Formats: sequence, structure tokens, C-alpha cells
Amino acid sequence: YYEVTMSRLKIPTREEILELARVRAEWPEDVCVSLYLETSPLRLNWEACRIDLGNQIREALARLEQDGFNKRRLAHLRERLEEVANSDSFSLFRANSLAIMATPETRHMYRVDKRPTTQPEMSDRFVYKHPRRGRVCRHTAYILALSENEAKVIELLPEAEPETLHVPGMPRNAQSAIGLPEHVSINVTGSESPLRPRRLAEYARKVEEAVKPLLRECDFPVILIAAEPLASTFRSISSICLAENVVFTSPDKLPDHELVALARPVLDKHYSRQLEEVRAKFDQREGQDRVLTDLSELARAATYGMVELLMVDFDRVETGYIDDEGKLTGSEEPGAYGIIDEIVKRSLEGGARVLAVRSEDMVGGTGAAAVLRYPMPEVLSKAV
Repeated sequence: YYEVTMSRLKIPTREEILELARVRAEWPEDVCVSLYLETSPLRLNWEACRIDLGNQIREALARLEQDGFNKRRLAHLRERLEEVANSDSFSLFRANSLAIMATPETRHMYRVDKRPTTQPEMSDRFVYKHPRRGRVCRHTAYILALSENEAKVIELLPEAEPETLHVPGMPRNAQSAIGLPEHVSINVTGSESPLRPRRLAEYARKVEEAVKPLLRECDFPVILIAAEPLASTFRSISSICLAENVVFTSPDKLPDHELVALARPVLDKHYSRQLEEVRAKFDQREGQDRVLTDLSELARAATYGMVELLMVDFDRVETGYIDDEGKLTGSEEPGAYGIIDEIVKRSLEGGARVLAVRSEDMVGGTGAAAVLRYPMPEVLSKAV
């Protein structure tokens, strides 16, 4: 038995999604239960969240018992789930949604940003739609507020209060980064000191070294707020995913909500630019017979590793089955699973880039669209 607890907002990495997606349960000895709970950053709402979770757990267990799930295994599953509802650390779940994915032996928990549906899902696999959001994601980013006096990272979410993160190894300021006493300026020999650029670069490198582990598994943009010359110095040495536009001002004495207000227009431009690039690629490839929007064709293409770029509507739900050859059968019967999620999983296994976007930003009207690495062979197209 083990538990994986993520940060305040943790979008699973490609490897984590694939690990979850590969799990298969064999009824009646095993089952995958997926619970999505609406939580709250406000302490006064936490007890109501706990009650809601308890109700979902009881509903899931009652349905499994009614369907004839193994009683001994059901007791193990009950223990895994009720440990969460009864935990003293429940108050730590302060984002807007909590995803719990459990089997009788394992439990995975993710704090996510999208408000969920509250019906428990039981199947031979996990339903991981809500943590699936990809790089093109409006209003989600990190802010790096950098000055000689302070360095900090703010997490910017669409439906939660911004939060200043603790970043291990982050230097407090330029003096501490280069080993100078707090009362000594980095311009110890005057404002025109030739040492100043070198010291700013050293400070910038140490900030990046501290921030990199936080961002390594994240596809969200980093918005830099810094005055010159530090802004240009950091951009020249940095390899992290910085938004193209920078807010060229000193963050000193600015509260977090003002920093967020400065960052949001930059994030909007970044989001729009990303979507324009993706749409341009779809337009280019459509004339080469390398764009698919039909879910049956997409299931086949994903199974055979043909998908280069997949765009999905993260609010769209289509249920059914996809067999080992990629044949899709729509179904709403018990045990059916999200076929768009299955297409996502197979596309990721084939090395595709996957983007989850809002319905108004989608290409086509099926809930999924793909750019292929090459046109679908006629034999596969006929098989569909």
C-alpha cells in the first residue's frame, strides 16, 4: 500500500499519466475507483468537503457491493478511502478539486484546479480526465518575481488564490547568492563596478538552479517580473520555459495581487500565441491528409503510434471501449470508460504532444482532433 500526494496543483507528468492509464483491474477481485471532490481554499468549507467525500465513498462502496464485488477486497478498499475522509491532514487539500484514484492496495491523490463532477467512477481503469489538462491552459502559470532584494515564485491558478511557494535552495537576495553580508551592496566598488554584471549573472544562475526542480515536470509558462538589467541577465542564462513577454518593473514592495494583475495580460498573450501556432499546424497538415477528428479513426491512429499532436476538449465525455487493434465501440453500459482519455493514453505512449483546451478553442466538434505523422494508410482507414 502506498500513497502519492501532490502539491497544491499538480498536473501529472507524461510518465505519471501513463502509469495510471496502464492500470487494469480484473473483476471481481479488483477495481479502479476514481473520485473527484470539489474542495475549497476556505477553512470554513472543509467540513462540508469532508462530508461530501464521505457520501461519495459510501455511494461507491454500496454500488460495488450491490454488483457483487469481492467482500474481502471491498473491506481493503473501504479502508483506503476512509483513511482520507478521516485524516487529520484533510485540511491540507485547499485547492478547488481533489482527485482520488484507488484500488484495494493503492491510493493516488491529486489536487487539481478544475471543478469536478461529483459522481464516483468504477471501472477496470482509472478515469483521469480532470488532471489531464495540457500546456495550452488559460490562466495557469508561475510568476517569478525577481529583484536584487528578493526572489520568489507565485503559483497562479484560474480558480484559487495565488500562493507564494517555498522553493528549496532559493537565495533570499543577490547578496546571499554571492556570499556578501546583507548590509553590503553588490556594488561594493560603486555603481559602475565591472563586477556588477558578473554578480548579477551569478545570482540569476542560483535562482534558476533553485527553480528548475519545481518546473522540471511542468509545462506551464513562467512569467518573469524584473527590472533591468536583472531581467535581461536572467533571460540570457535561463533555460526554463519563460513566457515570451516580460514585465519590466521591479517587484519590490508590490503585493502578490498586484504582481498577478501585471502577469495576467502576459499569460493571455502567451495562451493566444500557443493556440495560434497549434491551429496553424492543423491548417497546414489538413491539406496533406494528416488531420483527423473522427473518434473511431483517432482511436486507430493512436493505437498504431501515428499521432504527432492531439488536441482534446477537457470537458467532453464520450464512453465506450477501444480494443487492442484500435476498434472503437461506443457504449454507456457499466464498465465502459472514457474513450477520449484512452485515446490520450495511447497517443502519449506513441510520443505525441497532447493539449487539453476549452471547447471553444477546439478544432472540430468531436472532442478530439489530431495531426498525424503521416497520412493514415488506406488499409487502416478501411478497417475503421
